[in-house]
Amino acid sequence: MPSALTANTGTYGRREAALSLGNAPSVAQGKRHGQRVLDERLSRPTSEWTVDFYATATTTPFIDFNLGDTVAVKIGATTVDRVVLEIGGQAESTAAIIRWSIKTGEVIA
Repeated sequence: MPSALTANTGTYGRREAALSLGNAPSVAQGKRHGQRVLDERLSRPTSEWTVDFYATATTTPFIDFNLGDTVAVKIGATTVDRVVLEIGGQAESTAAIIRWSIKTGEVIA
């Protein structure tokens, strides 16, 4: 049974945020505010992992868990809670054995 975790190859992964500076009294103040927001976001790095697996009686996507659910990912002797961001699957043979792949993100407390 394949089980692989792949960390994002970027320094901290891709982070998207909206920033409105419509009420900033000056361009300089808008730049300072934008820099504070950017510094705060980059100070808390995030990670996304891809996990490949075959379904079992308790790990079938769309039945036992879905997008946005928290799942436990076992890495050696350690178990880490992760949020499901994406679910995909691919048939590996004519017997329709599906190898599932989920992308997970950090659980935000």
